[in-house]
Amino acid sequence: MIDKPAGVTSHDVVGFLRRELRPLDESGKRLLVGHAGTLDPFATGLLIILVGAAAKAQAEFLGSDKRYQATIKLGTATDTGDLEGTVTAEAPIPPITKEQIERLFADWPSPFTQAVPAYAAAKIDGRKLYQYARSGQTPSRWPIRIGRAHDWSLDKIEPDTITFSVTVTAGCYIRSLGEQIAQQLGTVGHLTALRRLSSGSFSAQDALTLPELR
Repeated sequence: MIDKPAGVTSHDVVGFLRRELRPLDESGKRLLVGHAGTLDPFATGLLIILVGAAAKAQAEFLGSDKRYQATIKLGTATDTGDLEGTVTAEAPIPPITKEQIERLFADWPSPFTQAVPAYAAAKIDGRKLYQYARSGQTPSRWPIRIGRAHDWSLDKIEPDTITFSVTVTAGCYIRSLGEQIAQQLGTVGHLTALRRLSSGSFSAQDALTLPELR
């Protein structure tokens, strides 16, 4: 388990591990190294690494519930749903109370639907959504996900930011969830921070940082 830092891709981490560990089986053949669930470059936290035969169990890890902590910047929307995107909309921020947000979390529908972000690796007609977005094109249809969210907690509230934690089923996009929360609060928003706290029974508290791995 690796505690991924911000600013690198999940693929970068796998490449680093291949170079550093150079895992070989008993015959001297190089073992496969992969991960169980991509984290966006700006995101941090738990990245489960699968080596050798464990890579065959990738689907099992991908299907686990995952817990995240996220920070939403209210009043500004971006094309990526996070701080790395281009601003696409601005809106005033109405007065928001702790009680209002906690009520919103308590009443959140389960299951709920969400549109997959434009900058995502989900495929439509053989192309990834981010490939459509980067070329200025629109796919023939837009993928919709159905998920569940539970164990919400409001960790911090400021006039223009909200930090919360939530456990979601596999396939949920926290960037989209942040946009949905902002909309329910009467404004727009995007994520400025995202951390995966756990995946199934595995926790970021038990993960190694890249310097520790070295």
